[in-house]
Amino acid sequence: MKNKFCLLSVFIALVSLTSCDKKENHHNTADYSFSLETDYDSIRSCPGGRGMFIIELHNSSNLLEEVNLSLKCDETLNATLTKESISPDHSVFEIIIRPDNNIPVSDYIITLTGKRKDQTDSLNLYVHIVNWSDPLKLSEIASNKKTEFILWLNTNYPSIKIDNQTEWEIFLTYPQTLIVEHYTLLSEYYEMRLCCHIMIPPHDWSMIRLRERNCSTPFIAARQDSAYGFIHQIPVEEYPILFGY
Repeated sequence: MKNKFCLLSVFIALVSLTSCDKKENHHNTADYSFSLETDYDSIRSCPGGRGMFIIELHNSSNLLEEVNLSLKCDETLNATLTKESISPDHSVFEIIIRPDNNIPVSDYIITLTGKRKDQTDSLNLYVHIVNWSDPLKLSEIASNKKTEFILWLNTNYPSIKIDNQTEWEIFLTYPQTLIVEHYTLLSEYYEMRLCCHIMIPPHDWSMIRLRERNCSTPFIAARQDSAYGFIHQIPVEEYPILFGY
């Protein structure tokens, strides 16, 4: 009887250990889970142009282990990551494309993959290369607008620290779009969206929108109703976007 009791005790202990081990393994797997998400998965660009995706880490309860990132795409897109790894406290990153001057007009797929331990998540992102010329410089109108808005920012928001010596990478946000010209300007610290309604005064309005790099949402926007007119702040939501980005 004593031997039977001992055997029963050992059996219960082994079952208990096995159950605990399964729970622990399940807990560890859940800790490493995550997802990569974006508000838009498609952009337009052109030969010699530029483009950008903004991606964010979601559904991650693990605050210590980083998610390592990698890209797979046609090399003529020249796609790069602004971060090689991310974590919940630094969860936003960007993918910048700089298509070759001779890239064929076509549709391209970028596959973004994140990996942490045995957990992975992937996103397919789409680039529509259209037949358009992007000289990588601002038109005279847009250049003047940029200068005026920067002066307004310096006067009203000096802590932002943008001036006329700030270096920008400049490209058309929406190639093949006329009447309202859209530009994206990237500095080391900011993305400035600029759009100009190319009309005769007083219908030649323009706007800017500013976002801090590797952050998910813009934080300020402004409008000028006509050339050299009064600039005033507007809600960020009033800045016009096309094609969902």
